[in-house]
Amino acid sequence: MYFCIKQQFNGLTKEECLTLGELCRIAKNLYNAGLYNVRQYYFEHKEFLNDGKNCHLVKTNENHKLLNSNIAQQILKKVNEAFQSSFDLAKQGKDDYKAISLAKYLKRSRRPKTIGD
Repeated sequence: MYFCIKQQFNGLTKEECLTLGELCRIAKNLYNAGLYNVRQYYFEHKEFLNDGKNCHLVKTNENHKLLNSNIAQQILKKVNEAFQSSFDLAKQGKDDYKAISLAKYLKRSRRPKTIGD
């Protein structure tokens, strides 16, 4: 079962909405960069790259530098969870292995939405 929390930000200024949108874009870019490292490592070595090693590879990324380190580490843990679930399904052998797909990249967004647009 999935849980979702919908947060409404009433009373934010346009600048605050743009800042939140920018932070979300940076987090998405960091997720995609971390996922790229894990996927490439898997294709080259046929092994899983854990989030500790991935963190050292991503530290030079500009998106990692723009976020707080605790936020960046949590994003990389989500990358780890997403990729690890593919391996867990394959190990269980319940599903057809060809039907199991690796974690996907997050889609590019055009621009952050603001209140009143």
